[in-house]
Amino acid sequence: MLFVVLVFDVVVISFVQSIFMDIYLKAVLNAREKPVKELSECFHPLFRHLSHEDFQNVVLPSSVKMLKRNPEIVLEAVGVLLDSVSLDLSKYGIELLSVVLSQVRHADEGRRVGALAIVRCLSQKSSNPDALEAMFNAVKAIIGGLELKIVSCSGLKLDLLWFR
Repeated sequence: MLFVVLVFDVVVISFVQSIFMDIYLKAVLNAREKPVKELSECFHPLFRHLSHEDFQNVVLPSSVKMLKRNPEIVLEAVGVLLDSVSLDLSKYGIELLSVVLSQVRHADEGRRVGALAIVRCLSQKSSNPDALEAMFNAVKAIIGGLELKIVSCSGLKLDLLWFR
């Protein structure tokens, strides 16, 4: 009897999780206006129980698509998402960094801070040394490309160096 209850609980939890995942995608990632940070934080229990499959097939494509389309709207929400998940993000680091690092160079300080928070989360939640090296090289390329512009953006290089 206990086995039947446990199987039923797993089925119910996976069903409810898919419903909340759809709500998160529609209300936060596909929002037309910037959602408040608290809305993203409400989904913290969902993020803690995400599997690699759900993250890779559902959340990551939507996040990357919206970061390309409207980064000013979802940058903070993606930062909360990455900070809340309990997954090893080594596999997804380069894919996310390719989109986020363009925001590190943006004139708006809020976008730079949000992008650096994502870089920090990716570096802290990656365990693969090769992935960390690739992320470091990507950030290093951004810093190297900004050497000539550092006079006009004095705080940007320091922001990049202190993103931990």
